[in-house]
Amino acid sequence: MSKYDRLKKQKEESFQDIQQQSDNLSTLAAESYRVANVAHNAGAIIKDLDRQFAEATKLDVKDISFLFLAIALQCVRIYLIDNLTRIEKAGANNKNETALHELQKKILGRFDKGIVSSAAQYYAPLNQIISILGVPYDATDYEASFRDAFANGKPNLFKGANHRFATIGHDPILGLVFGTANILTNTITIVDQTIPNLLKMKGIDFSWCGVLKSHHVVYNDEFKKPKVSWPCSTIVTIQQIPDRIEAKDTDSVIAALIKQILHIGTDLYTPCGIQIPLANLVLSRANVEKLSTYLDTGDLIKIGMSAGTAALINVIITVLHALTYTDSIPRDLYEVKTRKIILLSNAIASSSNIIYSAFRAYASGNIYKGLQVLDIGGLIIVAHRIASDIRFIEQVKREYLERNWNAIVMGNEGFYSC
Repeated sequence: MSKYDRLKKQKEESFQDIQQQSDNLSTLAAESYRVANVAHNAGAIIKDLDRQFAEATKLDVKDISFLFLAIALQCVRIYLIDNLTRIEKAGANNKNETALHELQKKILGRFDKGIVSSAAQYYAPLNQIISILGVPYDATDYEASFRDAFANGKPNLFKGANHRFATIGHDPILGLVFGTANILTNTITIVDQTIPNLLKMKGIDFSWCGVLKSHHVVYNDEFKKPKVSWPCSTIVTIQQIPDRIEAKDTDSVIAALIKQILHIGTDLYTPCGIQIPLANLVLSRANVEKLSTYLDTGDLIKIGMSAGTAALINVIITVLHALTYTDSIPRDLYEVKTRKIILLSNAIASSSNIIYSAFRAYASGNIYKGLQVLDIGGLIIVAHRIASDIRFIEQVKREYLERNWNAIVMGNEGFYSC
């Protein structure tokens, strides 16, 4: 190659290099201008991305149908639980008590083998357990010889409906043992505070603690008209459960346990109610009775049942809505729509319940009347959903904005123009 050709080639390469540098500078200038434009319009870009997020996650016709379904299910839940747990006077007109008594007859009837035995001390025969509706620890009258042993004829173990707060068989937890044992032995076990009160008089304060004390309960020949009789051993009473099992009389033990559970059920939603577990062991009867007017086992069950069914409905709606997912939007944005449906349905149903509760309290002039129908379990779920769902929606929104903002800054979406 001649010197002239070499110089010509060098000249061409120099021009190409200059052109490449010029092109790079033009690209850099354009990119700098684009980034500067993005920075200058950052507020408008974020606002537009926010609008896009709201548009992508707003509820459409299909979502609205799920929303109405969820609201309907939550309202039906509130109505049904309120009716199932409505306070009614004990007796033949109590629908819950009547239904459970019928269930008791049906279940315990299966244990009937046609064998008839007589009751004895610490022994209630199977035919007695399955044939009568009541339980021995519901006895409120006293056997004549026992009553006459007191100068004023008043043993004063308890008074009327106060027996529920005095008897351990009416405790929803301890009653599973003591109430079952009482049914098996025709006895009644009470929480006696005579000894703690005597100790208090001597300066020893045990007034918070009760002492378990048992009495025999006697019936007439037809296993009717139960009456509290002379004291008996609480230890022997409890011992009858394993003794009957060891004697292969498990049918009586099972029947007594079933009867105990159903009996607690019949008393749950009556005016006196059933005290919260262990209350009568640490509080006086008067205080247990007072506490039960505000909070009892029936209330706890209602709250738990309400919260549980509300959460179950939320799960069902979540699953059904997820099954209708398509690829039209990212899955995390679709889940935001699901969360909105759940949150709105829970809030609307609970708000309607609050309005109804307030109206009932105002109309009756008794705030407790309003609290009786307040869906506390549902409100607990609403509070939880507000905390969790809003946090989730904010997190998805933040990720959406960051993802799209980074794409715009890096130029993956091309030049952004406002």
